[in-house]
This record gives sequence, structure tokens and C-alpha cells, in this order.
Amino acid sequence: FSVQRCARCHLGISASEMVMRARDSVYHLSCFTCTTCNKTLTTGDHFGMKDNLVYCRVHFETLIQGERRASAALLQWHRHGAEREAAEEEEPGDGNRHRLLQL
Repeated sequence: FSVQRCARCHLGISASEMVMRARDSVYHLSCFTCTTCNKTLTTGDHFGMKDNLVYCRVHFETLIQGERRASAALLQWHRHGAEREAAEEEEPGDGNRHRLLQL
């Protein structure tokens, strides 16, 4: 059998050791921490994962909000480019911009 390795520190985990599990990953209790602030996360804490990294609730929500803003800005930029190319074909106030930016 193979030794389980901690997803954070990559050291081995003994069979008798208490661990935290998230998705398909296993962590030492001391390694199950927020990637941003290093807060130790315990049973009952809310957390999020992105790209196999663990975040406390606050930093995960901040990360997601930042991605949403960036996505909205990118979609808006693409929309403005399309408006310049097809300005004659669109009716003002058709609401497409709002639908496009809704995530």
C-alpha cells in the first residue's frame, strides 16, 4: 500500500493520525489552513477550495467576488467592442448588456 501524503506539506500521514479531508485531498490537522491568512480551519468552519488550495470563508468569498468583477469587466469590454462593430444593428436600451453581465 502507498503512504498517504498531506496535500499541503506533502509529508506522509500515518494511519493512526487524525486528518482533515476536503474533496479528494487529505491534510494534517495543522496543515489544513487558509492559503491567504494561514488561519487553522477546524471542524465546523466554512471554507472554500479553488485550484486545490484551501481558503477560509472570508478569503474565499473575496477571491470569488474579485473573479466575478474581473469577469464582468471582461464581458463588458467584449460587449463594448461588439457595440462599436454593430452599432447600427442594435436598438438602444435593449437590455443585452445587463443579461450579459449577470453571473
